[in-house]
Amino acid sequence: TGDAPSIAPATLAGLRLGIDRAFFFAGLDPDVAQATAQVIARLQAAGVVLVEVELPGLQGLIDAAGVPIIFHDFLPSLGAYLAGNAAPASLADVQAQLASPDVQVAFSLCTPVSNREDPVYRAARDVHRPALQHLMATCFAHHGIAALLFPTTLVPATPIGADRSVTINGVDVPFGTAIGRNILP
Repeated sequence: TGDAPSIAPATLAGLRLGIDRAFFFAGLDPDVAQATAQVIARLQAAGVVLVEVELPGLQGLIDAAGVPIIFHDFLPSLGAYLAGNAAPASLADVQAQLASPDVQVAFSLCTPVSNREDPVYRAARDVHRPALQHLMATCFAHHGIAALLFPTTLVPATPIGADRSVTINGVDVPFGTAIGRNILP
């Protein structure tokens, strides 16, 4: 019939969610902090059990694993996606038509498509990413949590053009950090 099957509501009572306040909640914009506190209160009222956790060394692992892997894999993945989905533009076409300066900079940081393997990428893939996975798996197992709870960004939606930095609590924060820090792990 084409109708989507119905999904039964999840039971939240007793669900254990981890919170690493030192990492994911540090430096939040006041509006994001307030919205997050409201969500946490609603979850607790529904019976969710919040578990304070720590992920020591998380930022270092993100820097060592996430960033090199993203910059290495992005261009080949985008090119393969465009080619595999009969897109009306190639990777070269997309790169030639980048209008936003911040997107141009991001693309320029990506590793050009090459058959030669980068030792930084190899270490990120073979050493640091498994260490990040181990840190997360150990945290989940040790605390018996089903997921981590955190705001995805440090700031609410920003005006178009605010792509260099944003001010959070009187501190200028790079736009990429404000938008992306919490989603990199």
